[in-house]
Amino acid sequence: MPRKAIKERPVTIPEVKKILESIGEEHLDQFQRRSLDYATKFSKTDSDVSEELVKKLIEDFDLE
Repeated sequence: MPRKAIKERPVTIPEVKKILESIGEEHLDQFQRRSLDYATKFSKTDSDVSEELVKKLIEDFDLE
């Protein structure tokens, strides 16, 4: 059954990792597991730090 997107926003790789880990690996499909594997390998900071960095970039450089 297809799901309907309610809201769309860009997220950082550490945020993706946090979201997918909160769902639980046993409940993920193959694409979500592959995304979690990628996020685990390539995220260099935790989600809290990445959120702060994004906020700082948006404020300092008037992005979005």
